[in-house]
Amino acid sequence: MTVQVSDQTEFEMTAIHPSSHDSELLLAAGRHPLAAELERGLTRRCGVTADAGLLIGCSGGADSTALAVLVTALARRRRSIVSLPVLLHVDHGIRADSAAQSEQVGHLASRLGVNLRTVKLEMERGQADLCARARRLRYSALHESASLLGLTHVVCAHHAEDRLETIIHGLCRGVGPDALANPRWCRPLGDLQLIRPLLAVSRVDLREFCEGLGLDFFDDPTNLDQETMRGSLRSSVIPHLEERWPGAARRASAAVDRFSVAARSLEREISRRLANGFPDRLDLSDALSESPGFMAALIRHWILGFARERGCDLQDRLPASFFDELERAVGDEETRPRTFDCAGVVTVLLRGCSLELGVNAHK
Repeated sequence: MTVQVSDQTEFEMTAIHPSSHDSELLLAAGRHPLAAELERGLTRRCGVTADAGLLIGCSGGADSTALAVLVTALARRRRSIVSLPVLLHVDHGIRADSAAQSEQVGHLASRLGVNLRTVKLEMERGQADLCARARRLRYSALHESASLLGLTHVVCAHHAEDRLETIIHGLCRGVGPDALANPRWCRPLGDLQLIRPLLAVSRVDLREFCEGLGLDFFDDPTNLDQETMRGSLRSSVIPHLEERWPGAARRASAAVDRFSVAARSLEREISRRLANGFPDRLDLSDALSESPGFMAALIRHWILGFARERGCDLQDRLPASFFDELERAVGDEETRPRTFDCAGVVTVLLRGCSLELGVNAHK
């Protein structure tokens, strides 16, 4: 079957429908402590119910292999709390061993007795921004496949180390509280839900789970590529943190959950402040007495929303220092009007304690 992923890209989707399963493997997996951890993640954190249709993204690595086995083990219990999942493997076509990886995922699906869809993308290694494009196409394939199959949830195997990496990277970039709360347990993926029920579990635990049950998995060499941000963190930073503070990734993930509560409270207060105002004008006179940083967060939310309504995403194009600069300018003693440029897309005019937005004529 050929399916449209974007205006320029199609993928070929093939299916495997096994008729039996490895009951000993699933019994052992269901008794493993990670099964209870996953069940809590699915039901309490992600809100999954027994009637939800699950599509698991399975690359063949240790993380997604463990996720596929554990979800299937839960689904095959007598009193199941989840439905039997469908696996989706995306072959980007850019690695020499991609065919062997697809074959391995097919073997895993056969052992689990679950349906498998394999998606073949045609990508070239020399493409600019290859990793970002591969990620976009992968999520498009997950969404389109789940929609075609009538499933409601896409399940990914992000774990505690992924969250710790995101925190470190975000702090170094100076991002806002909403970005530091990523990756989240669940978020919309078009008209579906993308869920990550393993965020409280460490990468080491998932790997040991696979090794303990004799499960084959692939190691992606790009995960430790020192030329990439995440690769350098995984090989040079996270191991030292775990050595110094064992369990650091799991505790950091739990801290993100607590931080998310505060971030949502801030979001509600900002939304309340902006609810009755004008989309292109913001009076900050009543925010001058707020704690440092609040006004910057308010301005950021306002500007990003204004740009988004006009079809432009400035989320990653405006550093935190830009909003800090605006906050300082609003509170200084300068009386003349000043103009600030937002990535060449939006202009901000400051008059006293009021801001006005306009669209750059050369956008």
